[in-house]
Amino acid sequence: MKRGVDMARALFAGISVAAALLVPTSAAAQVRDAMLVIIVRIDDKAGIEGSLLKLAESRAGEVFAMIGIHIAWIDGHEANRLEFVTPYTVVLMAEASSSLKARIDRIGPDVMGQGAPLIGRAYIYYERVRDFDYDHVHDFKFPPRDIATTLGDVMAHELGHLMLPPGHSKSGIMRPFINMTSRHLETFTTVEARTIRIRLSADQSETDEDTK
Repeated sequence: MKRGVDMARALFAGISVAAALLVPTSAAAQVRDAMLVIIVRIDDKAGIEGSLLKLAESRAGEVFAMIGIHIAWIDGHEANRLEFVTPYTVVLMAEASSSLKARIDRIGPDVMGQGAPLIGRAYIYYERVRDFDYDHVHDFKFPPRDIATTLGDVMAHELGHLMLPPGHSKSGIMRPFINMTSRHLETFTTVEARTIRIRLSADQSETDEDTK
């Protein structure tokens, strides 16, 4: 566990330095103060192509970056090697296991993800994201949806469920349905963003106290 804490601190320090280098000196302190970092584990049971997964991670990261939060992704195998326990995990399920879970939990065919806040785990039904008929819903008024943007939005949505009270919003990334006719990037509402930042700040404070 200690190794994981050291890794998190080193990672946060590196991100803070990089962010500070991108802005004038007078604003560097504000960037460090505003920046919150969460480390999210990715368990890819679906065997997704590496480049596609990176695009999806980037997309989900952009959703959180819009509210001042940086996601640092760590592969499940690497986390195991480092004996590093993360507060949040995204599981990209293989087709057989996702079908079984959907039957057990009585999940409808349109659901692409499912959150389990009590254990900090988000389950993604990857084959549903992959097999969606994107050409059928494209209205040609906006850039078309694709697997990477949809997967990234589903990941961000389910991570949101792990950090927010139960329920959905009327707008933004936490709506119950994705707008499949457009790849327009959406993020959290002002209230949701504040709730997430307060929670993550509290979690960081607890971690700092535990490691003193």
